[in-house]
Amino acid sequence: GVKLALLISHVDGHIMAPATRAGQYPNQPFVHSARRENKEVITQLDASTIGASVPVAFYNASVGSFQVAAHAVVIYNMGALAIDDGRTISLFVQTLFMALIVGALLFFFMYKLIEHPIVNLNRQLDVALREGKDQIDVPYLFPVLKDLCVNITSALTRSMQDGGSSFGTGMVGDRDVEAENLLQIVGLPAMALSAEDKKIIAVNNFFESLTGISAASLKSNGIEVLPDQAFQLSLQDLMDRAQSESHLIASNQLEIGGENYELNAQYVSSPNQSSFFVMTLQPLYYEEEGDVA
Repeated sequence: GVKLALLISHVDGHIMAPATRAGQYPNQPFVHSARRENKEVITQLDASTIGASVPVAFYNASVGSFQVAAHAVVIYNMGALAIDDGRTISLFVQTLFMALIVGALLFFFMYKLIEHPIVNLNRQLDVALREGKDQIDVPYLFPVLKDLCVNITSALTRSMQDGGSSFGTGMVGDRDVEAENLLQIVGLPAMALSAEDKKIIAVNNFFESLTGISAASLKSNGIEVLPDQAFQLSLQDLMDRAQSESHLIASNQLEIGGENYELNAQYVSSPNQSSFFVMTLQPLYYEEEGDVA
């Protein structure tokens, strides 16, 4: 904000410094009024300018006292010291950019610091599950993580004691064989169908005798291979009802070969295993004979 800085002679007011203006006389009323004062002078020249003058004294041996030889004059432009919006925004952008860089670096290192013990714990758990180990530990003084390691170690130990070195030893068995075996102990014409794709898994000998269709031609096919369309529609209806209300036996009546039959369906399912339907065909005259007896 310095607008003018001069060293003025006390005797005649000529410029002693700077050298580029030495010997000249300044055209500043404040300069001439200030050199008449033998003390520091500070004056507001206008709304945005302030002048300051300080006398420069030296010791005069001939008179035995200090005498003023020159005056240092400085004129300040106070308007240059005002807040500039452009410079303020520029400073804000620079500060924000530097803060983003420092914050990103700090976030990266903090993320890696937090991630490392979790990665280490996950690696140990993976090795323990694959190699049948029952002990994991982390070398960090972090109580919450230590408690987690204790719980995982306890779970691994219990799984080993239950007769398996890894989880998931109770794998899903062959449900098709289970369905076929179930049909063999049913004393009525029966069939089993997959709940996933609605394909026929197996039929028993009674079903073959009733329909005249071999089990080989039906197995792994959909219900559309059955020649009776009414039978197909009845089976589809039974499967939909049995699956929506698995706690009940779905029933329909259908005429086959001139005789009335009751079709019963049960939905068989269990966790982590495939599901299937068991269908039975019961002649209605069985019930009538039972009632007569």
